[in-house]
Amino acid sequence: MAVNGQNLEVSREYRLATNSSVTASDDWPIPHEATADSFGPPFKIAADYAREEGITVRVGGRLRDC
Repeated sequence: MAVNGQNLEVSREYRLATNSSVTASDDWPIPHEATADSFGPPFKIAADYAREEGITVRVGGRLRDC
């Protein structure tokens, strides 16, 4: 694996941002205890931000919890 064309260094720690399905999945080699920050479901974060910006958010279907 490489970042900006440079191979990752085994002795370094790296941070990455991803959606919750990656950190909650057993298919990825990311220890659950390595997850530092969780800001909630992405759709809720987007809806909250939109409301802060004065945008009316209408939800339905799977997104009832916004």
